Amino acid sequence: MIKVYFVRHAKPETEGEDRYRPLCAEGMADTALVVRTLGEKKIDAVYCSPYIRSIQTVEGLAESLGLPINIDERLHERVSGGIWNDREKLVRRWEDHEFNEKNGESIGSVQRRNIAALEDIFAANDGKTVVIGTHGTALSAIFNYYDPSFGLPEFLRIMKWMPYIVECDFEDGKMIKKTELAWLDKSDGVSYDNRVTVTALATEEDIKGRAFVHFKSWRETYSGIIGDDYLERVMTREKCYEIAKRFPNNCLVAKDGGSVVGFVCYGEYRGDGLEGAGEISAIYVLGEYQRRGVGHALMDAALSKLEKFGKVALWVLEDNEKAIGFYKKLGFYPDGAQKEITLGTPLTEIRMILDRASKENND
Repeated sequence: MIKVYFVRHAKPETEGEDRYRPLCAEGMADTALVVRTLGEKKIDAVYCSPYIRSIQTVEGLAESLGLPINIDERLHERVSGGIWNDREKLVRRWEDHEFNEKNGESIGSVQRRNIAALEDIFAANDGKTVVIGTHGTALSAIFNYYDPSFGLPEFLRIMKWMPYIVECDFEDGKMIKKTELAWLDKSDGVSYDNRVTVTALATEEDIKGRAFVHFKSWRETYSGIIGDDYLERVMTREKCYEIAKRFPNNCLVAKDGGSVVGFVCYGEYRGDGLEGAGEISAIYVLGEYQRRGVGHALMDAALSKLEKFGKVALWVLEDNEKAIGFYKKLGFYPDGAQKEITLGTPLTEIRMILDRASKENND
C-alpha cells in the first residue's frame, strides 16, 4: 500500500504564462495551511508539478521536512489553449474526455500522463507515504480514473478550493480510501456551480427562508445531542420565524436561485471577558448543501463584515464534533472558556476564537 497526500496549489496570480504564474500574496500566506496540516506527518518523499504555483505551495512543507522536491513534468495542469473555464467548453470536456479546444488538452490526455506519473511514483515508493503537488483539473482527472462517478459536479465543488489537501490510500492499483483533510474556499461567496450566492437578508421571503433553514437544521444537526421532545416542543417553525422576524439585522443568507439554503448572523461580541471582539452568533446550512462550500462562503462573507475586529468568537456545543472540525479548518480554536446551558437537558458550550493577529492558531 502507498499513502498519498495530494496538495492542490494555493491561490495564484491571474496574469502571465500558465506555467510560470506564481502564487499571489494571499496564496503565499495560505501555504501555511499545508505545513500545519502535514508538517507532523511521516512523509518519505515530495513530488510536484513543474508549474511555479505548485512548487511554491509545497516548498515550505518540503523544507520543514528536510526533503527535496522531485519535479515530474507529467504532473502539470491541463493545457488550456487560451480557454480556461468557458461553461460550454467545460461541460463538453467532462462529457467527452477526448474533446479538446484548439491548442488545448483533453481530460483524457491529462488523465493518461498523470496516471503514468502516479504509477511510476507508486513503483518507487511501495509501502511509503508521499506528497504530490498538483492542480484542480489534474487532480480531478486522477480521481475520475479511480472513481468514474467523479465528474463535472465534483470538479466544480473543489474548483475554488486553494489550497486543497486530500489523503488517499492506494493498494493493488485501486484507491481504497479518500479523505479531505483541509482546504480554503476562494469562491468569494459564489458556489462552484454559480447558483448559490450570499447576500444580506432583505425581504419577507428571506425571513421565511431563514426560519425554515433554522427549523430544519436544528433537527439535522442536534438530533442525538438535544432531546427530540425539546426540538418538537420548543424549536417549532413558528418559533424560528419569530426569531428571524425579530432579528433581521447583521444576517447573511445563502440562496440557490430564490431559495434560502443557509444563513449566518454576526456582530459585536455579546459576552464578558472578550472586549473589542466580533462574534459569529449563528450559522446553519441545510444538510443537502453541506460539503459544497456554502458554509465556507457564509463564514467568509461574515468574517469580511467583521474585519475591523482583531478577534472573532463563537460558541458551539462541545458534543457537536462536526461543527468544531469545520471551525478549526477556518482557523478557530478553543480558548478554554465554557458555559452550561439548558436545552431540555443540561449541555456545555465551548468558546472558539479566531485571532487574526496570532500565528499560533490551531488548524
